[in-house]
Amino acid sequence: MRKNDKGMTLVEVLVSMVIVFIFFLGINAGGIIVLDANIQNSQRDEAVSVGEEALMQMRNIAYNDLPALDNTANVVVRQIRGTRKNYTIRRTVNPVGDITELRVTVVWERVDRKRVTHEHSHVLNTIVRR
Repeated sequence: MRKNDKGMTLVEVLVSMVIVFIFFLGINAGGIIVLDANIQNSQRDEAVSVGEEALMQMRNIAYNDLPALDNTANVVVRQIRGTRKNYTIRRTVNPVGDITELRVTVVWERVDRKRVTHEHSHVLNTIVRR
């Protein structure tokens, strides 16, 4: 063996492992933020879908039966990424002359990474004629 052949010392290996560990901690924190934003977007997209379905159901009801839906609410449960999410649908019917405004408000709660609950909502409007 040659005397000038040296491998890495234990200290050099430990220092390089610490550097790699710190790098992966940074990537992990960024990944959690991205995952949280992705879940939030999925929940919002589902709320839009729930609202559109409710609005289409209202549009398919006879014009004279629409006032019975005013100020009604119900809860729809959807499965998103293996968890159940409750969406509250509130319907409002506002007749104005020979047209009627239909409004659907979808409300859901979201718990952020700091365990704080936030209420979110999405509103859809349309008008129907007699």
